[in-house]
Amino acid sequence: MHHYSTFYIWMVSLRLKTIPLASCGILTGTALAWAYGVPINLWIFLFSFSTAVLLQLTSNLANDYGDMSNGGDTEQRIGPNRGLQYGLISFAQMKRAIVLVSTLTLLSGITLVLVACQTWLDILAFIVFGGVSLFAALTYTMSKHAYGYYGL
Repeated sequence: MHHYSTFYIWMVSLRLKTIPLASCGILTGTALAWAYGVPINLWIFLFSFSTAVLLQLTSNLANDYGDMSNGGDTEQRIGPNRGLQYGLISFAQMKRAIVLVSTLTLLSGITLVLVACQTWLDILAFIVFGGVSLFAALTYTMSKHAYGYYGL
């Protein structure tokens, strides 16, 4: 049996190395806006960044859960260790983590929409986009018809 700290197992499950991918669009867009003299709203930047990162973390946790539930992660799997795969995180613990990070994602996203949007139509549109994004993050491999297994 592997002997890893609880902190290490959760950091591996969160797949922190994916944060640059999640945040590069926000960082690039903000840098380009700044380079062209567009005033930067710090709150919009911070909530855009946090929402993007939290969506990625939600997706990562849901992916661990889905891969283990659907048989994608077995002891023969090649790649980084996974907490569920080695039995170091229970399904119940992972579900609680997914709910927690999803809730933080929702709070960050709703705050972003309220800070950034100026019309009711904008608010409605971005709440729909955000809901679809969260749904996609959760169902990539964590559903009966997980689209992550179709090579899309």
